[in-house]
Amino acid sequence: MESADVQFDLDLELRFRIEQEPESVTLVLSDALDASEEDLEPLYLQRVADFIDASATWYPRCVERIRAEAPQAKEIQLVRAYVLSEQDDYPLVVGLSFWVDFDLEHGRGLKLDAMDFSILDYGAADIAFTRGLRH
Repeated sequence: MESADVQFDLDLELRFRIEQEPESVTLVLSDALDASEEDLEPLYLQRVADFIDASATWYPRCVERIRAEAPQAKEIQLVRAYVLSEQDDYPLVVGLSFWVDFDLEHGRGLKLDAMDFSILDYGAADIAFTRGLRH
């Protein structure tokens, strides 16, 4: 994916596909960010594109983390991703919201460092769209 492919619509969303999911996933640029009101720089867009392209690395880590909590989980589906960092923030932080069959009401959410794909935070799905980390 190239930076030019990362084009958010008027709702600050775009749909993307990864090979690990049968359905497309919605990527949201958080409206709490100044970036939501700014012209997005090509480097920022490329960082987002690079994250999406690296799904073969980060997706299994996320599923593994969810299964560590719930080995009985049969269905885990990525439904939304959230860009949670400003254009000049490093690292880029992305929140991921998963539908899970063992907790239909709350799902699961993770925050990832988009550079090394380390899991920064984990919990109910609202973790995925909330800026900052729990302490």
